[in-house]
Amino acid sequence: MTRVGETLRVVTLNLAHGRGTGSHQALLRRRRIHENLDGVAALLRRLRADVVGLQEADGPSWWSGGFDHVDYLARRAEYPHQLRGAHRRWAQLDCGTALLSHRPLEESLSVPLLSGALRPAKGFVAGALVVGRQVVDVVSVHVDFMLRQTRRKQLGRMATHLKQRGRPVILLGDLNCDWQREPTLRELATRLDLVPHRPEAADLATFPQGRPKRRIDWILVTRGLEYDEYEVVPHDLSDHRAIVAEISGF
Repeated sequence: MTRVGETLRVVTLNLAHGRGTGSHQALLRRRRIHENLDGVAALLRRLRADVVGLQEADGPSWWSGGFDHVDYLARRAEYPHQLRGAHRRWAQLDCGTALLSHRPLEESLSVPLLSGALRPAKGFVAGALVVGRQVVDVVSVHVDFMLRQTRRKQLGRMATHLKQRGRPVILLGDLNCDWQREPTLRELATRLDLVPHRPEAADLATFPQGRPKRRIDWILVTRGLEYDEYEVVPHDLSDHRAIVAEISGF
């Protein structure tokens, strides 16, 4: 029997293709990438999230050791369910976004969101899971870092897909924009009726991880759900800091 008042603990993290804080993953030996991902797995075990959203999450790619980073993390951090979206597959590269979960993910969806010709494709994955008395869509998304217009188009396309699914949403991702300096994130929140946690707070920056100045990584939830906890987590495993949140109201 599902208990009333159930909560969901979630994490979002940009994996940086397994390079840790290195300048580029192609310059690292496979053993070092394994070590970096082992550190991520240890962090995930410590944070004890029910669901994890990952960005810059690689499948077998020549530039990051030639193995599936998401499957590796799922096994090392003991997540029985995984969903990886390969938003770009070309020239022996396979990269995208992913979800790891202790709960089954149903009705999975993976959608590429194209950027410019010389920039990596971005995209999102979504999976439905049961929490309390509700079925919610958990989403991991990564959008363009360079152009505001491209971000708006990408997030607009994602919003269309999620509205068609018709469920409450928990959005995890690297959105490459903050709340104040451009309207993109506010427009997305309005369209999907999403609520951020302390959107103008100066102490929740996530990038770069050493001395973060920008809040570009986010957890957003459908109005009516509540944040019981929201924390930016320092580490040396990526150029982005992780976020962990405890969500209630299901």
